[in-house]
Amino acid sequence: MKQRWSGSGSEAKGLETGAVGPEAEAVAVFKALGHEARYRILQLLLERRQFCGDLVAELGLAQSTVSHHLKILREAGLVVTEERGPWVCYEVDVRRLRAVLAGLLFQLDGAAPPAAGAPDEN
Repeated sequence: MKQRWSGSGSEAKGLETGAVGPEAEAVAVFKALGHEARYRILQLLLERRQFCGDLVAELGLAQSTVSHHLKILREAGLVVTEERGPWVCYEVDVRRLRAVLAGLLFQLDGAAPPAAGAPDEN
């Protein structure tokens, strides 16, 4: 079962309830990506789904550190989880990542961004 949001941070609560606008969502995403370890975690998860232990082995960081970074990525809505027995599998919410990046790129091009929830072309 995939879970879109977890944690109790204010960013997660605002995003979960839709109480924040597109700018605040983009800021939360870019803030989450503003740390080298979180950016690297996102890169690894874009390659394939992984468990925390897999990421620990790849990154050479402590399990608690990787868990902390995953929590921040989840709260920003960039990572979703799927429980598999006692383990949790992590993957990138590609649709959300594309939406935030598309909003910025549309602004750069001077066009209006696509409507939220619009179907993904891929």
